[in-house]
Amino acid sequence: MAPEGVTQDNYPIVTYQIITTSSEYTFEGGYTPKVEAPLILFKILSNSTVSTEAENILEKLTGVYDGAALSLTGWSLVELTRVETNSVTGPYMDDQGIINLNVRYRAICHKS
Repeated sequence: MAPEGVTQDNYPIVTYQIITTSSEYTFEGGYTPKVEAPLILFKILSNSTVSTEAENILEKLTGVYDGAALSLTGWSLVELTRVETNSVTGPYMDDQGIINLNVRYRAICHKS
């Protein structure tokens, strides 16, 4: 969902959320994660009557994030890839007349 206070006047927007994460732990120096692998959902929302706007945003988003090198405090990003099976869902129009287009990424991060 879009954040509270966002109205159709604010569209198009992209929201994101961590859906799940998996961790690998090491017992050296305490029980701390050494690898995190969150699954991140990016949701593109558009109040356009056609999906072209959302599809153009998806193209820009994947152009930036496919193979991206991001800086994460305390972590090293090893890989950011789209989840192969059903990585993109939509476009579809929800019951409020907003076009939704979703893409899922897996981020593999090592503790630095």
